[in-house]
Amino acid sequence: AIKTINEMHGKDKYSSQMKNEFTISKHLALQCSSVRAAISHTEISGLPAISLEWVNGTALSEWTKHFHETGRLHCLTEDNESNGINYYDKNIILLLAVEISNALAEIHNAGAIHNNLNPSHIIVETNKNGDNMTVKVIGLGSATLLTDLNGISSEIQKDLLSLGSILFEMFTGMCPLKEDFCNDTFSE
Repeated sequence: AIKTINEMHGKDKYSSQMKNEFTISKHLALQCSSVRAAISHTEISGLPAISLEWVNGTALSEWTKHFHETGRLHCLTEDNESNGINYYDKNIILLLAVEISNALAEIHNAGAIHNNLNPSHIIVETNKNGDNMTVKVIGLGSATLLTDLNGISSEIQKDLLSLGSILFEMFTGMCPLKEDFCNDTFSE
């Protein structure tokens, strides 16, 4: 995947984010299977660009939307009232929640904080049977590397709050925050 900036965007701001994404991705790819590897940092037509490992799959935002739109989640009673999430669908979401949590833990254990974790920054790849899922965390332009791992617990709070919001949305199909806030917070 090649990521570049548009001339209309603030070159300095996005240039530094791209450089940061390249640096963090390069660092984490050595230790984490849940992030895509950085390949090169260059310029295309005078604008900064980075090459990153291609990731197959679907953004979690689209996966969740599709999952809830298919109506698979609810068991209906004889009166067409929802009985909650059926057993099979609950297990699918739980397996994916574990994969996402493990990916974030892997990033934190490597001494990095994402700082902008949202459903658009998680790519879900499902096998043909739909019984095995893997995730890759992308969008590391706002991430930080920690030099002092002793203070990591206070630094990961934003990531954990974001993870909680993501998990809530996976199970309910709804953003746990005000709609305007979700659109601003969980947009690319």
